[in-house]
Amino acid sequence: MDILVFGTGGSSVGIEHECVLYGFNIVAFLDNNPAKWNTVRDGKLILPPEAVATLKFDRIITATALFHEEMRQQLIALGIPDEQIFATRVDSRHWAEGCRYLIFRQHAVDPVSEKLMTERVSFEVGAKALDDIPPPVEKSAHTALTQRLWDALLIAERDLEGASTPYQVGANWQSFLRDTRPEYFEARQANDVEKLGDLLANFCRNNMSTGILGGRAAFDDYAAHPDMVSGIRQNFNVWSYSIGGAPVHELASPPIGNPFGHWIDGVIVHPNTFLNHYRGRFVQKLLSNIKRPVIAEIGGGFGGFAYYALKFVPGCCYINFDLPENLLISSYYLSLAYPDLRIHLYSGKEDMQALIDNYDIILMPQYALPWLPDRSVDFFINTISLSEMAYSTICEYLRQVERTTDGYFYHENLISNGTGYLYYPIDTFPKLTEFHELTRQPSRWPYFSASSLQHCHMEQLFVRSDRLQVGVNRT
Repeated sequence: MDILVFGTGGSSVGIEHECVLYGFNIVAFLDNNPAKWNTVRDGKLILPPEAVATLKFDRIITATALFHEEMRQQLIALGIPDEQIFATRVDSRHWAEGCRYLIFRQHAVDPVSEKLMTERVSFEVGAKALDDIPPPVEKSAHTALTQRLWDALLIAERDLEGASTPYQVGANWQSFLRDTRPEYFEARQANDVEKLGDLLANFCRNNMSTGILGGRAAFDDYAAHPDMVSGIRQNFNVWSYSIGGAPVHELASPPIGNPFGHWIDGVIVHPNTFLNHYRGRFVQKLLSNIKRPVIAEIGGGFGGFAYYALKFVPGCCYINFDLPENLLISSYYLSLAYPDLRIHLYSGKEDMQALIDNYDIILMPQYALPWLPDRSVDFFINTISLSEMAYSTICEYLRQVERTTDGYFYHENLISNGTGYLYYPIDTFPKLTEFHELTRQPSRWPYFSASSLQHCHMEQLFVRSDRLQVGVNRT
């Protein structure tokens, strides 16, 4: 985008900075002070406003909010369309809105001159990807998979009745599921496997994904929103600087559940994709020295983190513990995403150590968590669900995490929120006496705090105390 800056005072410094940030080109500066005309600022000419007629540009930015209206009228009188005139910031209309480029800067220093050299990599955010995407298998194979998932679901629901109180569905989720997934419960009551298959094939866009991806309302809002680019840019910036690069091609996820998002460099990207990819890269770094690490998750959602964990930690064993209604979705997603891996669906006759030894993906209802052997997990993760459980459930889950984890425990959960339901901030969680806290910080993902003026979630990373090696051999 080519920019003219009207004004050369202190406010223009902020505009210059944002142009570097977004990769815009400043064509020239305009100023009403004749003493500045035909001088140079940061390598660009300062010209009288009348020169605007001879210049090619996309937008003019007035470098002052105080005199914006007078400068706007001056430009209109010179024949400039009002829609090309922006202030540095007026109410919510910011001049950089509408930029469709994501910028990542790579820096190096010349060893002789010590000059900083910067290479800028840019990606254009394309159109919304809203066209329907069919499942990646033939209908007969899809029907057979749905039947297997249905059978596992019925067994999981049957055995849930005998589970202890902490493993029963909490009050928050019980009412939420009933209120937001009517189509699923209708199919469940009617034993309609075909209807269930249709729901799973479109879970990204229907109410099968409420509480996971937002359901139909989230898809409708995304489709109707005039521009999601600012939110995508926000997550892109956090993601790229967190991993130290911008491998956009790695954001490609499988065509399962009728996904949607924006086209970026030939890949469909949803804002949540950045989070799941980062966490996959994160666990890769932590477990790189373990031959066959075991990764366990409480509440794996649709399988977004699992997809990248399995991609970046090849040969690992991934275990998901979740409510049967949600486990159904992640089982569907991962079965189609990794058809060549050994996948175990719940049967009610589990030997967990044997499963870990023989399977790549193990999908279990939440009440199977106590069946994990002691210290059998190298990395345990939970994101955005522990805080929403009953307090007795939080205590039980963390007791099991402490018993079963031999390496790291990572979680992101609530510290503050404006929600209308009961939650427990992480400061109320029981202490993990066998673990050492490595990091505690506000969640890096602004997307989760979009409705709040403050951070809602915190990240914590723990390591088992007897695995903390730094300084062990010092005397």
